[in-house]
Amino acid sequence: MAFNKDRFHPVGAQNRFYDGCQVFAYSTLSDTLADVKATGYFDDLKRILSPEDTIFVWATDGHAVIYVDETGSNITSKDQDIRAVPQFPELEAPVYDDYLTSGLSLGTGASAPNLTVFRDGLEQNAFAGSGPVEEAFFNVHMLHGLKAGTDLTFHIHWSHIIGSPSGDVKWGIEYSVARGYEVGVYPASTTLTTVHTAGAQYTHHITDDDDMTVTSGVEIEPDSVIICRVFRDSSDVEDTFANDAYLFQIDMHYQRGSVGTLERNRPFTSAGF
Repeated sequence: MAFNKDRFHPVGAQNRFYDGCQVFAYSTLSDTLADVKATGYFDDLKRILSPEDTIFVWATDGHAVIYVDETGSNITSKDQDIRAVPQFPELEAPVYDDYLTSGLSLGTGASAPNLTVFRDGLEQNAFAGSGPVEEAFFNVHMLHGLKAGTDLTFHIHWSHIIGSPSGDVKWGIEYSVARGYEVGVYPASTTLTTVHTAGAQYTHHITDDDDMTVTSGVEIEPDSVIICRVFRDSSDVEDTFANDAYLFQIDMHYQRGSVGTLERNRPFTSAGF
C-alpha cells in the first residue's frame, strides 16, 4: 500500500484512519526504533506525518501498529490485526443533511392546530392567527453520521392561503436534549423563535436556519434524542399575521462527518465524540 499523508484523517484524540485501516495511538515507551524492528513484527515499516506532526509507523502487512514521537526515540507497539477494521473516512468539505419531521406526524394535545384544507383536497395542520397558543410535539433522533462539535439548526416549512397577505408569523420551538445509554439527563428546556414575513399566497416558505440554532454540547452525539414542542402564539406582539399558517415540515440541518460510526453503541470514539 502506498502511503500518502493527505489520506491521513484525524477523527478523535485517540483514533485515526489511514487508507483501509484504523490507526490507534498509544502512550510512549522507551524502546528505540531499532528495538522495535528487532521484534520481527514489522517487516516493512513506513512513516507518515499526522496533522499534529507526530510520526506514526505502520506495518504494511496490516498486522501491527506502532506509535513514534517526533524524535523517533519513544515507541509503543501493539500486535493487532487491523485489516478487518473498515474505513469510515471523515468528509473533507462541509456536507449537510436533514433530520425530517412531517407536519402531519406531529403529536397533539388540547391546544393542537386544526387539520384544515390548504388547497383543493389537500389538508394540513393550520396554526391559527388568533386565539390561544397552539402547539404540537415531536422528537429528533441523532444519527451516527453526525459530525462531532457541529451545531444543529431548525427550520420550518409553511405557507398560507391569503390572497393579499400582510404581517409576520412568529414560530417557536422548545426543546431539551440528552445522550442515551443511561448517561444523559434531560435539562431544563430552551426556547428558540423565528419571525417570518408572510409572502404571496401559497408560497413555500422556509424559515432562516440561523434563527433557531441548537449549539453543540456534551449531550449531542449519535443516539441522543431531542424532545420538542413547536408552537405559535398569535398574541405575541411580533406575530402580526392574523390568519392561519399551515405547517408542512420541521427539518433540522446537521453536518455529516462520515457515513456512520464503527461503534454500534456509545462511546462513539471513532467519530470524535
